[in-house]
Order: sequence, then C-alpha cells, then structure tokens
Amino acid sequence: MLIINIKTKEVDEQFRKLFERRLEIITILITSVVMALLVNLLTFPLEIIVERFANFAHISKESVYLMLAFLLIACVFFVGHFYFNKTITYGWGTILLLNKDSGIVYPFDYSAEYSIVGTLALKAYLRDVKRPLFHERSLSLKSPLLRDLLEVFIVDWFLSTTLFKTELLSGFSRPKIRYPKLGKKYKILKTHNILAMFGDNRFTKYLDGEHPIMFSESKLPEKISIACKRYKDSTINLESDEEPLQVPLASELQIRGSRFTPLKKFRIILYPSGISPGEAWILQLTHGFKSITVGPNTIECIDKDGKQIVISGEERKKLESWIKIDFDVILSAEIRSLLFLHPKFMDTLNWLNKLYSRAIDYFTPKFYKR
Repeated sequence: MLIINIKTKEVDEQFRKLFERRLEIITILITSVVMALLVNLLTFPLEIIVERFANFAHISKESVYLMLAFLLIACVFFVGHFYFNKTITYGWGTILLLNKDSGIVYPFDYSAEYSIVGTLALKAYLRDVKRPLFHERSLSLKSPLLRDLLEVFIVDWFLSTTLFKTELLSGFSRPKIRYPKLGKKYKILKTHNILAMFGDNRFTKYLDGEHPIMFSESKLPEKISIACKRYKDSTINLESDEEPLQVPLASELQIRGSRFTPLKKFRIILYPSGISPGEAWILQLTHGFKSITVGPNTIECIDKDGKQIVISGEERKKLESWIKIDFDVILSAEIRSLLFLHPKFMDTLNWLNKLYSRAIDYFTPKFYKR
C-alpha cells in the first residue's frame, strides 16, 4: 500500500509539472501577442518623440534609445526592490513545562520536539549538580540556566532542518530541508562550535560522549554562514514594521547568505516572557482535569466525568516541582531584493518558507497549537 501511495505521488507530481508548463507556454504566447501589438501601435509615435528629444538635446537617436533602455531596466529593478524589500517577520508564544527536581520537560515525546532535547540536557545537568534546577530566589526571567536551555532548543531546531532527524532524539522521523543550490562546496559545522557562538553554555559538555543530547554536526553550503547573539535587558530591532522588542533575556541564531546570494539574513530569536507554577497545567494535560483551584495545601479539581477530586499531602507536594515557563519565538527573514533575477531566488524563498513551517512545527506542541 505504501509503494502504491509513493507511485501515486510521483505521477501527481509529473502531471502538476505538465500543468505548470502549459500555463507558462500560454502566458508566454499571450505576452508575445500583446507586446507585438504594442510595438506596432507605438513605434511611429515613439520615433517622433525620440527624434524631437535628440534634436533638442543635440545627441544622436541611438543615445536616446540607449537611455530609454537603461531607464526601463532601472524601473524594473525599482519595482522588484519595492516588492521584495520588506522583511518577513512572524512571532508566537508557546510554553515550557518542566520538573525542577527530575529535569523532565513535558511532554516527553515527538509532539513537542524541544521537550526531548530539553529533558536529555536537564537530566544530564542534574546528575552533575545534584540539586533542584531552580530555587525560589533564582526563578527569574534572567536565569542563565533558562537562557542556556533556550539556546539548546535553537541549535537543535537548526540541526533538525539540516539532517534527517530520527530515533536518536525522538524515535520519530522528520526529513531535512534541502538548501537551495548556492554552489557545489559544503562545510561541516560541529554542534558544540555552534552552541559556543552564543558564549559559555553549561550544556556544551553534554554534546559529546557516549550519550550526546543531540546530533554532533551539521552540513551546510559554503556560501551560508551562522552567527549567534545574546541579549540582556536589551531592545531587539526586527528591521520591519514590527515594534522593537524589549527583552530581559534573549538568544538569537542567524543564517546569513554571502554577498551575491538572494538570502541576506534569517533570524530566529527565543526569549522567556513569563514564569508561573505549573500544577494546574500538568494536571490538565496528563489527567484532563478541569476547573482546577490551586491552594497552598490542597488542589481541587473536576475530572472528565464531573467528579470532584481533592489533591493534598505528599501528592500535592510533588506537584510543586512543576514550573510553567512562557517563551516567545520570533522569525525574521530578509532577502536581497535587487537579486530577484537570480536563478536561485525562488528556491531561496521556498527554502525560507519551509524554515518558517519547520519552526512552527518544532516549537508548538500539539496540545498548545492555536
């Protein structure tokens, strides 16, 4: 059945290409007819205008035609710049539910990919420090531990776009996003080198060894480069119509294209926006409880059947370990508008579109998709 489905998709793709080629041929034919009619109608008036201007300016008619050609080309590039110069920006909020005692990030399955790498990283860190991840006084949006964890998410997302992500992290296969062919040469980037671009990160030492928390390297075109940046109590300019972001803490990864490629810059920014107790969320997601009232000693809930449940004692105390962290994801892409005639311009746009879709899929758990 699988083979039949694959063959069906291949046949559909072939027919789709035929339909597109037919549309292209019809468009060329109609354009040619319209242009021929316009040339016949405008040739005589244009010759008169050119001759008068040449006599007035004391230059040859050939020079006037050359000036008109340059003017037409300049107009085309101006229109291209007008249409493609706008920065594409998109942002949304998502959540992170983690247990400060065990290091588990909920849900620990492929429905939230960052929970897999987050759990692996935090569990490894807890084995070293042997104490809860957060204390009441250190539970802050400016926590270096939280910043380091978000940077791990960014790097893992980047790796997921360049590799076939399979059983090593989640047991769920996701195909890589192929780069536009911006040259024949490729380079290998080590994961610990990418993470080190942000600065000192406590999870870097867990990238190597017998049980690494994510893939060890990535392959990308030589004309593509990676840059990373941290913000603290800063304003982030998105270079678009969006208002600048005021953040207490944020991390950013940039994918940059070389000077003569259509890609100028792709940015992905993560920053925490809120921290709160996670008891109500974990009960709702794991047990389906509703109308949850959280008190200092008890939690009152109503289950799916409308039955009232009271959680207290040791069970109530265990739930205090769950923390809900809200964080925002910002995507921003800039392309070199004057290179709209580049042979790989459309490939670059399609690739950026897939990066956006991949980020939305990666950072939005199924239970939280809006």
